[in-house]
Amino acid sequence: KRQNDFCVTEEIRTQEISSIVSQISSIKEIREFLVKEQRKIGETGGLVAEGRDIGTTVFPDAELKIFLTASIDERARRRKSELEMKGSKKIDFKQLRELMSKRDYEDSNRTISPLKKANDSIELITDGFSINEVVEKIINVEKPIAVHREVKQQTSDDLLVFSVFFSFFGIELSVLAVTGVILVMI
Repeated sequence: KRQNDFCVTEEIRTQEISSIVSQISSIKEIREFLVKEQRKIGETGGLVAEGRDIGTTVFPDAELKIFLTASIDERARRRKSELEMKGSKKIDFKQLRELMSKRDYEDSNRTISPLKKANDSIELITDGFSINEVVEKIINVEKPIAVHREVKQQTSDDLLVFSVFFSFFGIELSVLAVTGVILVMI
């Protein structure tokens, strides 16, 4: 993620930002602006996107929506590991879990673009799976999309098709990009 030619990926992934993002994203004018900008990015297709309202608000007509989820304990473990890999000192698991639960509640109960699973999405519960196992599950999603099957065959060993940041694993992962594929992660 770049802003004015400056990579802001690390800055927007800090715990400080995570703790206020629900409040900011519930402001109507901000949501409207961001949805409009996200839709512009997706106009040409070939997009893999992630976000808490991607499949319900931003791209409700996507060909394929995958709702990636895990238990709060699993996500807190992953986030703690991610923060520790980045050099954060002494992270309290219980406090981190509480903050994540609070954000889940706020995002699920906000009036504007709440976090919810789209009715036509495929839910993948990722507890106990490695990142490679989750990628394999995504690749093997059975959906009648010809381009999906074609990409799947071409990428079984080399997944360098499109890059998405999987925050719940804390590393950048390459996954297949299919027109209209939407990954919704909590």
